[in-house]
Amino acid sequence: MHDPPLRLGQWRRRPEATIAAARIYCDMLARGEDFADFCWSFTGGKVLCGDGRSLPASTPKSGEISNELKRRGFKFVGPVIV
Repeated sequence: MHDPPLRLGQWRRRPEATIAAARIYCDMLARGEDFADFCWSFTGGKVLCGDGRSLPASTPKSGEISNELKRRGFKFVGPVIV
């Protein structure tokens, strides 16, 4: 199955979002905030393991992470992507 073609506006928004994300990342580093620590903070530093039988498209935890990334200014980070 192929991904649907990008709409005209997405050709510009995705690279701009990537550049903006890099700036947000650098701002976090400049404030002394490590991105890895930020990511691990959602799980208390522990690896989350599923049951091996189901693979949900999104979870409450992925929604929580997505909301925080969006709050910080990241784009294209919905709960399915996270």
